[in-house]
Amino acid sequence: MGASSSYGELLIGRNGFAGQFEPHGQDFLYRKSFKGAPILVNAAERDRFVNAYNKAQKITVFYGVAVLIIGVIVMMMLYPSNRSAPVWADIVPVGLAGVVIFAMTFWNWNAPARALRGRGTMGEAKTAAEARREALARTSYRQFALAAGIGAFLLFQVGLSGWNRFWLAWAALLIVGAALQAYRKWRLDRSKAEA
Repeated sequence: MGASSSYGELLIGRNGFAGQFEPHGQDFLYRKSFKGAPILVNAAERDRFVNAYNKAQKITVFYGVAVLIIGVIVMMMLYPSNRSAPVWADIVPVGLAGVVIFAMTFWNWNAPARALRGRGTMGEAKTAAEARREALARTSYRQFALAAGIGAFLLFQVGLSGWNRFWLAWAALLIVGAALQAYRKWRLDRSKAEA
């Protein structure tokens, strides 16, 4: 595995979007968000979906950055002096860019489900417990460490007043959540090894 694929796994997760397509002989079974009822697709369909998603995500990032830049310019025009700008003026452009990126990614991620609507399934959807176990298996310890590291970085960067309390709470939740998930993964790995 090369450095670029390792980097992609760290940020996106093992298999990412393409992981929704499980090999099934010469074909693939598509499971929406890794847990939906399996739908049979051929290799060419799977490749089209993956290539379309990758292209759409590049466009998504472009639009997110464009919204961020436009938002910053608008805020600079509305509040030319940094002293007169309210606290939320810094948050609005970032929030808008985040909403655009999240909404477009959600739309892109679910493109196969929309395209395959009406096609018969080849089994049942996974239970919530099965989906959680598989999500833990797909997530690496490095990803949990990255999340905890981001939380620790935030803890040391912010103060204890105003909006900073929100970031402190978020950082603490990130660290605790990453630690709990890593512990759950460790227990899962250990139970598989003992079985």
